[in-house]
Amino acid sequence: NYEIIDMKKLDCEEFFKINSPEAVVLSILCDFKDKNEREVIKQILSRLLQLTKNENEFKKYLLMLEELSTSRNLKEVINL
Repeated sequence: NYEIIDMKKLDCEEFFKINSPEAVVLSILCDFKDKNEREVIKQILSRLLQLTKNENEFKKYLLMLEELSTSRNLKEVINL
């Protein structure tokens, strides 16, 4: 048996503490609490810049972020 986790119930701030670009990308699916969407996305992008080694790696995670953002209707915010 597996437990289903509702990502919307997890605090996105917890994912920023993990030193993994994959975890940071997943934070787009989490609860932003009362934070502004644009500010959270800026924080995600900033953290990705810190954790990636080069521009190509950053772009790879940015593509992942864009894809996941569609489930929250945030793709337009990311592409600004």
